[in-house]
Amino acid sequence: MGFLAGALTGLLSLSPLVAGAIIPPDAIDSLHSSYDYVIVGGGISGLVLANRLTEQKCCRVLVLEAGGLDDGRWQVQAPGSIGLEDVSMYDWNWRTVPQTFLDNADRSFPLGKAVGGGSVVNGMVWTRASASDYDSWVDLGNDGWGWDDLLPYFKKSESFSPDVNDYGRDNLQIDPDSEIHGRNGPIQVGYPRHFYHPQTQNFLDGVEELGITIIGEPNEGNMTGASVVPSSLTHDTNARCSARDGYLTPIVDRLNLHVATGQRVTRVLFDNSNGDPKAVGVEFATDSGAAVRNITAKREVILSAGAVHTPTLLQISGVGPRRHLETLGVDVLVDLPGVGNNFQDHPMISPDTVPGLYTSRNLTGAEGAARLKEWQEEHTGPYTTPLIHAVAFPGFPSVAPDYANRLNAIRNGSIANSLPDSYDETLRAGYDAQLASIIGLLEKDDVSAYELMSNSFGGLTVSVMQPLSRGNVSATSKSIWDAPKIDPRYCSHAFDCDMVEIGLRFNDRLITTKSMAELQPVAQAGFGPDVTHEELQRSLRASLHSDYHPSCTASMLSRDLGGAVDTSLRVYGTRGLRVVDASIFPTIPGAHLQAAVYAVAEKVRPVTSEISYSRDRIC
Repeated sequence: MGFLAGALTGLLSLSPLVAGAIIPPDAIDSLHSSYDYVIVGGGISGLVLANRLTEQKCCRVLVLEAGGLDDGRWQVQAPGSIGLEDVSMYDWNWRTVPQTFLDNADRSFPLGKAVGGGSVVNGMVWTRASASDYDSWVDLGNDGWGWDDLLPYFKKSESFSPDVNDYGRDNLQIDPDSEIHGRNGPIQVGYPRHFYHPQTQNFLDGVEELGITIIGEPNEGNMTGASVVPSSLTHDTNARCSARDGYLTPIVDRLNLHVATGQRVTRVLFDNSNGDPKAVGVEFATDSGAAVRNITAKREVILSAGAVHTPTLLQISGVGPRRHLETLGVDVLVDLPGVGNNFQDHPMISPDTVPGLYTSRNLTGAEGAARLKEWQEEHTGPYTTPLIHAVAFPGFPSVAPDYANRLNAIRNGSIANSLPDSYDETLRAGYDAQLASIIGLLEKDDVSAYELMSNSFGGLTVSVMQPLSRGNVSATSKSIWDAPKIDPRYCSHAFDCDMVEIGLRFNDRLITTKSMAELQPVAQAGFGPDVTHEELQRSLRASLHSDYHPSCTASMLSRDLGGAVDTSLRVYGTRGLRVVDASIFPTIPGAHLQAAVYAVAEKVRPVTSEISYSRDRIC
């Protein structure tokens, strides 16, 4: 579609051009020497905080973002382009280390690198998980972080549209409940104007044949069942709605906000003269060869760089596991074993395809150009449909009839588990508490154990939503410019690969239902009903990869359970330093994560009412 690029760049640039608060690299000298809050990372949580903090006109905020502004290209804005078009210019393009519990190969590990972070490149899925996912956080010692506590902030972040076309309502049973959604929040959420037919309906009918209930509203607190899930897309144009679109663009002219792009924070600066180290600012630079600059934070430094870069920066700044910091040659300010550990992700696999149907893979050549024009001019057609929309989130009892025996085997310790060598007694105690909590969740009928997905490519996927394996993220040197070590350690608890196999066998039953058999799905090599246990384990270990939900690397747990932050998300052993991103999750929710990250950031806005007027303030 190269011939369209020039003509459509301006027309399809759906994120308005920004100015005012935006400080590009060539204007970096215009920054102030100090701000009340310095936010590291301009992704989802960073932009939520920037918006809410600067509602107080005398509160001056700086956001430092390593990426730039996306240019509004259709490859980002069109929901139907997800997974089809190259957006690597907005990606860190990291890879994991070889996965020793799988096939000893590394994995791609994409992370958003732009103003808006992952919301610029993610799958746009808007799911909250079940109430029990968050109530389990309270059971782990985090009072004030249950479902009822977070629900107002889920609502606050969203502007939900219940509009659904007749096909979606009548055939796909989409029946949203507006009462449990927000109506005036920054992020527009709703349903596309096109659904791939017949595969979407056949998928839902197929899982229903297996006893999985079709639910019209997946975000009311019990997500188990099958549904078409809402997405973060604009109501009028059916385009991507990112954190930049919702939280930054409307306030870009606020005089008390600066967002510096192309700036990587190299270290958090501390004052060690009085008690616990106090974060007083940061160092940053445009690249490894550029001059390093300093900025002072009068009140707080807030790390919102995500589950990989937040713990890496903490370690390089002297906050993290003592033994690892000493290996790097970093002066240890706070020995905090939880920083970089407890890493969790949803492992995913794609065992089947449905050939011969019209899918997003047909959006090429003249057909792709015509459908792209339809989306741009009429805001309809397949380009309104994200990669992920028809999904089943079954509980473990629905998938594994012998679930009780399997969970008892975990309790009895008869299934191999390998925690990282870096785990001290606090991390091990924390893991034991998490393990008991997750077993309890897997026993429930209202908590998702799996995500089974029919995607716009015509593929079927299986993901594990309550993983037991724990990985880690770590700095590899004293320099932030060296790539971090990302080790999810997939299937280091052997039950995770057992869970994947159970999910794949359930998927085998799905593709042989009357509804799905009509589509004549084809199993990938090494998968399918006739494959033996040994063959399937080899295949899944060669194919398992990330569902792109990294989290939990600076967890909100007590310090004696390996936690890194308290329930106000303040970093233990420091002052003036907070973490607000998916790093703080104690356990990963059984859903896609963006809605939870928005809610967490909305909930934790630091108090700014005490900031008083002074002559150098812009009020």
